[in-house]
Amino acid sequence: MCRYAPTLSSARAFSEAERLDVWIHEYLCSDGRNPQFSAGLRLMERCYIGPVVMPTDLFERCTGPEESGRTGIFLRAMLPNLRGIFLGIQTWRR
Repeated sequence: MCRYAPTLSSARAFSEAERLDVWIHEYLCSDGRNPQFSAGLRLMERCYIGPVVMPTDLFERCTGPEESGRTGIFLRAMLPNLRGIFLGIQTWRR
């Protein structure tokens, strides 16, 4: 049985047990601090793969403090989230 932890190894263990959906919802409702997104994902059946390594240049940034962002977010509001994301990435690399 897998035990949730906000780590890459935990996500991999859940994925290997074909329970990645459980890990994703556990993460979003705890460390990810986004239970609304978790609830939205549960509105329909989904198939998850991963975790996978992908080059960052495949992604296009569409939000941020810039005026040109699709959804404007004030920099002051973003900084705590960015710090949390940065710390999470550092933790995942361990």
